[in-house]
Amino acid sequence: MSESPRKAASVVPGAEPFSADGGRVGVLLSHGFTGSPASMTPWGQDLAERGYTVR
Repeated sequence: MSESPRKAASVVPGAEPFSADGGRVGVLLSHGFTGSPASMTPWGQDLAERGYTVR
């Protein structure tokens, strides 16, 4: 039995990670099991505008 080649991992369009460099205080946002980084982006953008580093 031959092994099938693995496909390269890909990211679903619109689900790319979000990060923003800001001040010394950082916030780590985590979405739920059925969520994606896109669901947290508005929160991250708001926090970044307030001067936080966001990951």
